[in-house]
Parts: sequence; C-alpha cells; structure tokens
Amino acid sequence: MYLMSTATRGDLAWVAEPASHIYLAVFIIDMVSFPVVMLYLFGDFIGISTDPLYIFAVLLAVIEVSLVLASLTSFKKISEILHRPKIWHNVRNGAFSHVAGNVSFLLFLVSAKTASKDIFSFYRFLSSLPPDWSSLPPERLNKFSRILDLYGQVLLVDLLIILLLILVFLVFAYFMEKFYKVAFEELGEATGIEEFKQAAHWHGKWLSTVAYLYTSFALRRLSVASRSTSTTPMHPAPPPPPPVFVSVAFLVLPDGSRVELRGDAVLGRSW
Repeated sequence: MYLMSTATRGDLAWVAEPASHIYLAVFIIDMVSFPVVMLYLFGDFIGISTDPLYIFAVLLAVIEVSLVLASLTSFKKISEILHRPKIWHNVRNGAFSHVAGNVSFLLFLVSAKTASKDIFSFYRFLSSLPPDWSSLPPERLNKFSRILDLYGQVLLVDLLIILLLILVFLVFAYFMEKFYKVAFEELGEATGIEEFKQAAHWHGKWLSTVAYLYTSFALRRLSVASRSTSTTPMHPAPPPPPPVFVSVAFLVLPDGSRVELRGDAVLGRSW
C-alpha cells in the first residue's frame, strides 16, 4: 500500500466502507434479477402474470445503476488518495457502460416479450386454420395469405430489433468489463489487496456478479487495513536532530563525588 499519514489512512477507510456496502447490495440485486428476468420471459407458458415482474425488473435495474453511480464518489476519493487518476477514469467509464448496458437490456426484455406474444399469437392463428386449405374459398385463402404475410413481417421486425439490442448490450458489456478490469488490476497493484485482483479476473471472464462480490470484499479489506490503531505514520519518520554537546566543568572532591560548576566559579584552598 502507498505510504501515507495516519490522517490519510483514515480518509481512505472512511470512503472505502460505504463503497463496500454498495457493491454488496449490487451483488444481491444481480442475484435476484436473474430469476425475475427468467420468470418474466417464460412466465406466460406456466400461467404466471408477467407484467408485475417487468416492473420489478425495472425497479431492480434502477436501484442497481443508482448504487453504481453513487459509488463513483468513493472511487474518485480513493483514486486521489492513491495518486492514481486512471483508477477513477476507468471506474467512471465502466459505470457509465454499466448504466447503458442495463438500459439496453431492459429494452431487450420488452422486445423479447413482444416477440414471444407475437409468436404465440401466430401459433394460435395457425391452429385455427382448417387442415385442408385447398377446400377454402378463394376469398378466405387470400385473407389467410395476407395475415401470414403480416405475421411474417412483424416477426422479422421483432427479430431484427432483438438482434440489434443484443449487439448493443454486448458492446456496452464489453466496455464495462474492460474498464472495470483495468481499474481493479491497478487498485490491486496499488493496495496489495488480492480481492481487487480477483474482481479484475472475474470481470475479464464476463462474470460481473462474482466480480461485484469480490469488489465488496476488497473494499472492506481496504477499509479495515486503513484503520490502524498506531499513531505512527506509515511514511518513514524524519531523522532526529543531531545532538548538541555543551562543555561542562566539574570539581572532583576527595571522596570521588563531583560538583558541577555553573556560571562564574572561583577555586581556592578553603571549602
């Protein structure tokens, strides 16, 4: 860890502690969001009302990005204390990519849900058709043909929108992982805390949920390590001043005792 005074270590402990709690909350939200998203996408097939689930997913996403943005204040202060401005820049860029990725993911959920409804409606339409189309009157055949063309166009648009949103999400996810990985690698180098390096490792593996947990552990360790009970500063103490030697005169008596002579003194035969 960088050499710093006791007061500076106290500032570091003060800013790392809330950031640790923030990232622990982000980890929990990420864990809860996964089953909510799965139920939202496939709940219709098992008879679950999915509209409240989307509202819940949006609420979780808003809370998560709000926490991530709130943590930027702590990381900026940590970066200033460690004299590593690149840490702040990379964490900030990673957080902005995080927010943009979450927005694109929510839009993807809406598009995927719309596409699933269109597919289900198309399936019901096909099920309503008679087994033998050739026996239908020409008017009905033309009507069914136009409906099939319309469904085909709708499903194609749905597919294109979904593919576009997936691409946008993957781009933002790539930049988020890249920026976070570089930031936490530098934090691990600057502080010597292994959990920062583990967070960088899992960001590099595209497992942000695990990385958030390690980030919380790392910030907690940084806070605890910075709370030193010693009042001795971590930087080397200045050398002591050179000793000052003063000449002193003594009168040695016959019994061996010495009398210091101060100021003006007159020596003679009498006591």
